[in-house]
Amino acid sequence: MLKSNAFVERLLKVVCSDGESRNHVAQGLALDILIWIASVRLGRYRSAKGEVSLLICLLFCLGCLIALTVTGFSRSNSQNL
Repeated sequence: MLKSNAFVERLLKVVCSDGESRNHVAQGLALDILIWIASVRLGRYRSAKGEVSLLICLLFCLGCLIALTVTGFSRSNSQNL
């Protein structure tokens, strides 16, 4: 699961969901899992291929991620930015 970009993309869909399908608990959990996956995949001893593929996935949803972490959640993650 850590190497799967499809899993990351599904988590990003949950985090960036809007409207009736929005669930704050699911968004928070998905965001926490994304942060954990990013920290593991971007760790010191990982390959450059894993870094690039993860960053490409995150770049497509960067605006949504920034909006949610800075303005949408009152979480410790947004307070540390």
